[in-house]
Amino acid sequence: AEGKAEGKAEGKAEGKAEGKAESLRMMLLLIGTKRFGVPPVGTEAQLNAIADLARLERMADRVLDGTGWDDLLASK
Repeated sequence: AEGKAEGKAEGKAEGKAEGKAESLRMMLLLIGTKRFGVPPVGTEAQLNAIADLARLERMADRVLDGTGWDDLLASK
């Protein structure tokens, strides 16, 4: 029972993290498109490949100050 509860909690945490990452990627795409224009070919795929929440949060912090899509994606 304890292992089942742990597994459930772990799955829930992973689901929350993925949901937050998806929301951040969508926000970056929306605001980035307004700020920098339509993303070049491949940019959306690069953005969707980023799963690191800390990196996505840093990118969200930079989206209004960045100079373009390349600059935003260069955020580590």
